[in-house]
Amino acid sequence: MATNPALWTSTSQTEMYRFFAVAFQAAPGTTYMDQLYDAVTSGMSTEQIVEVFTTKSQFTNVYPRFMSNKDFATKLVANVVGNSATDAAKAQAVSDVEGALAAGFTRGKVVYQIFTNLANKTATDPDWAGTAKQMANQVAVSKYYTETLLQGGENLATLQKVISGVTKDTVVGTTAALQAVVDAAVPTPGQTFTLTTGTDTVSGTSGGDSI
Repeated sequence: MATNPALWTSTSQTEMYRFFAVAFQAAPGTTYMDQLYDAVTSGMSTEQIVEVFTTKSQFTNVYPRFMSNKDFATKLVANVVGNSATDAAKAQAVSDVEGALAAGFTRGKVVYQIFTNLANKTATDPDWAGTAKQMANQVAVSKYYTETLLQGGENLATLQKVISGVTKDTVVGTTAALQAVVDAAVPTPGQTFTLTTGTDTVSGTSGGDSI
């Protein structure tokens, strides 16, 4: 399949991180980001990619196809919003999602619309500024984990841990702050050092070492 690397822009990359945060509550990591790169550079639009990925088991295991529209809407809004908006705003969002599905939206299109709408919210939006900020912080942590630390794999539970504690108030403005978020979420395993009867020089790692 012919690909066009020029399609892999900063905008398309950010959209992929937003998509993963909203659909899977996870960082993509290098493995899934490679798949998303292939999809983008093959010419697929973001909405088309979302439609494909939301049919995968990683999504349907959380949101089974047999779920009612109401149950799907309730669970999706709870997972995406958390405590970043009021109960009234979340109730309205559930109603809006139900209405969209009843009008013919696919679940993928709903997911696409959610992260697209959040990305366009202002910092003064009375209902959704907090959720928009939370998503932006999740993107920052996901990007650091994927592109700087080059962490990957297909274990969705691990990838979800990366941003599970990220909120609208999480500090993400520096490399040290980003590393602290990742360290708290998925601590680096330490090494075991065995001492001898001689003189030992031990260089510890950043993980939980045992000596």
